[in-house]
Amino acid sequence: MPATFPELNALQPRLSMQLPGVVQFLQACENQVIQDLATCGVWPGATPVALTNGVTGEAAFGLVPYWLNHEFESLALRIQLHDLLKPFANEANALLDLLRSQVPAQITPELYRELRTRLEAGEAFV
Repeated sequence: MPATFPELNALQPRLSMQLPGVVQFLQACENQVIQDLATCGVWPGATPVALTNGVTGEAAFGLVPYWLNHEFESLALRIQLHDLLKPFANEANALLDLLRSQVPAQITPELYRELRTRLEAGEAFV
């Protein structure tokens, strides 16, 4: 269950309208990364079926579901320590927590470590 913060109450009507689109976008982004990993032979097992919800993902945001679900505390801390974001830390963390409750990650910690290792070794994907 996501945390509730008074700061988000004023945004609730807008969030209710926009959240499904953001969730679909983040799922499509992760799916784009997964498709790229499958093309390169890194994705374990069968290639997942590409999403057909009509939303185009961007690989640049493809790891956001992983970070929300597996590195949430690190994201929250980075927001709290960032000079520009610090004034909005409560709102930002509440929004991230809400997204975390809606966007599960398909990329596992093991696959994420493999991906980082390959990228640090200079391997390119796609």
